Amino acid sequence: MSKIALIADEAVLPPLALSGISVFAGQTASKFSKALSDVAADGGYKAVFVTEEIAALNAEEIAASDKVNLVVIPGLGGKDGFFRSVIDQLTMKATGAE
Repeated sequence: MSKIALIADEAVLPPLALSGISVFAGQTASKFSKALSDVAADGGYKAVFVTEEIAALNAEEIAASDKVNLVVIPGLGGKDGFFRSVIDQLTMKATGAE
């Protein structure tokens, strides 16, 4: 069975852990790096969800990550546009419009 992980702020993790999702705290750069490294080392995760707030704080590390399928999702604060800006940048790069 495929495993799913969530890297988010510690406040949202306890209830989600009860659902069977592997949860990792990522609100600091060091915690995010450790979580990403643990998930990559396991190799069994098919999807790793990261909240927009955490993704925005760790954008460079996310961009450099090629071992894990990261999916950015809105966090408790709602959408802040981070993921949209990443998609816009990727689209511009893919079409040569940079």
